Amino acid sequence: MSNRTLGTRRLLELRATGRCDVRRAALIVTLLVMGAAASASAAADEVTGEVVGRLVQQLDSDRLSERAAAERKLQSLGPDVLTHLPAPGRIRSAAARDAVRRVRESLERTQAKQSVRPSRVTLNGTHSLREVVRQIATQTGNTVRTMSLSPETLKEPLSCVWQAEPFWDCMETIGRRPELAVRFSPEDGVLEIVPKPTVDEQAIATSNVGAFRIAVRSVTLRPDFTDRTRKVIRVRYDVAAEPRLRPLFVRVSNAYFQLTVSDAAASGSSANESSANGPPATPPTAKGPTATGDVLAPLDKNARRERPADRPGPVPLSTDFVVSRDWSGDRVGMTGRIEIEVAAGQEAFVFRNLSTAERVVRRRGGVTVTLDRAVLASGKQPDTGTVRIDLRVAYDQGGPAFESHRTWAYHNDAFLRLPGRADRWSHNGFDTQAAAEAAVKLSYRFEDVPTDPEGLEFVYIAPTLLMTVPVPIALPNIPVESPPAEQP
Repeated sequence: MSNRTLGTRRLLELRATGRCDVRRAALIVTLLVMGAAASASAAADEVTGEVVGRLVQQLDSDRLSERAAAERKLQSLGPDVLTHLPAPGRIRSAAARDAVRRVRESLERTQAKQSVRPSRVTLNGTHSLREVVRQIATQTGNTVRTMSLSPETLKEPLSCVWQAEPFWDCMETIGRRPELAVRFSPEDGVLEIVPKPTVDEQAIATSNVGAFRIAVRSVTLRPDFTDRTRKVIRVRYDVAAEPRLRPLFVRVSNAYFQLTVSDAAASGSSANESSANGPPATPPTAKGPTATGDVLAPLDKNARRERPADRPGPVPLSTDFVVSRDWSGDRVGMTGRIEIEVAAGQEAFVFRNLSTAERVVRRRGGVTVTLDRAVLASGKQPDTGTVRIDLRVAYDQGGPAFESHRTWAYHNDAFLRLPGRADRWSHNGFDTQAAAEAAVKLSYRFEDVPTDPEGLEFVYIAPTLLMTVPVPIALPNIPVESPPAEQP
């Protein structure tokens, strides 16, 4: 029986006999908390090479129950196990090899799914802005540019009370300073902190949802040129992922969206509020061309669309709603849901011995990368050569969404390197040899690389899982721009 269970039983006994005063109870509770923390720490310490090695050996046991128990234990230890798992070639037993492959693929999928959770920052005290940004970048893996700020501004103190604070909340804290603004650069889409006067357009409402940020740029009211009895409210907004993530496209279905007006807008809720798991339980209704009550329906409730995230920075979106011609409110609230397809779990696929490599297969999570062959030839310059790498990339998950947005696969990083050295050769281009459902065949070209290829390694960086992340939207009390006066 664990110390925690014994402590709980002792606390109950003391309560029953009436001999549990406040001080003693507090002491027991403290001991219980310390015991729980020690247990959690011990569990974390279990993920060592020695422990994983013993479990891998147990996978070759003669008893089925012991093999199954070892596999379950490896799964339960989580993705930290991955760095300690042996390569398949080092495992003699076929049963153990298969079990390690199952564990590796399952944990790599788990790791990929965890990567789309919000990154967090723990930082307390007063620090310079430069140090705060450095801590954010180090702890989250997100790049934040500050080159537009003066040295004096970067020395300005910033008080932080952050305990596992989400990344976007940290950025909002910085953006609330009167002299600063946080934005994505209009030139290259990089997230940056800039002096506030340089920002042309500020968001009028924002919502941070996990690793994503929704920013409303404008809400405008205009006549409906197809129906003089109603007007159209256009909400223009964008969605951005943390810079470390790689969104592929955003899917929007108008059936999930609605606007609330009047008192409902001020409170940000309504009886028909959208659910993150589906459209409103009672969809907004329309009486003729206009919505009834305080709930407004989209102009086209059945519309669906996809917007590619084919460049860094936020993805711009807009949704139109209908309202009666005489409506003159000044605030609305919008609820809804979008879906973001994310390439998660970036992994490096490394291929060695290029002079003899042929049909070498590497698998991580839900992706298989096969190096069909490497063709080596003399280069134009002395002591240099050219290399052509024929590669196949196949994902377990395919379908129409993958087919229509396959271009992201062509932008995965691929390079040659020499182990233990900083030398790195980027490819000089590639050709698409073939494309099928959830798969592509590519041929990369490299020039001016060392003529001795023995030490060269080819590295291909690719996500291990393509996954759909639902992002609920709840933005209350958004101001509506006044429409221009109608001409008589």
